[in-house]
Amino acid sequence: DIKDGDFVLCTIHRAENTDDSQRLKNIFQGLGDSGEVIILPLHPRTRAKIADYGIAIPENVWVIDPVGYLEMVWLEANCRLVATDSGGVQKEAYFHGKFCVTLREDTEWVELVDIGANRLVGVNPRLIAESIKEGSAIDCSGTPYGMGDSADRISKILK
Repeated sequence: DIKDGDFVLCTIHRAENTDDSQRLKNIFQGLGDSGEVIILPLHPRTRAKIADYGIAIPENVWVIDPVGYLEMVWLEANCRLVATDSGGVQKEAYFHGKFCVTLREDTEWVELVDIGANRLVGVNPRLIAESIKEGSAIDCSGTPYGMGDSADRISKILK
């Protein structure tokens, strides 16, 4: 019963977040405080850590089983924004035109932070909640990765 753009897609799996009970609790506090509907395909390792730590899942966080590639692409394309600790999902969010709230202190994709497509919030509950509430669509017209025509340009040079 979810409509396009009516949810936040979240992934949490990195050891730096899942192996530290306080970090994981802070993430769920921030997700809960956002008040947004959050769909969380939950990695089995993360699910086990949540149980071990006795973390209560907020009502607005809808935990689902892990999804396959095509389902993940659909979720990324149809969410309002992404909250993740995954490097790959950060980049995929950009290519889908979705703002990304990164649940880490740093990122491999600093160019996405520089252009405002990605916000690093670490595990600060207030920053997580605020960034989810405030996040919106991004402008992908000024891509840091070129215009997608490199193969044509290379073949013209070679000819």
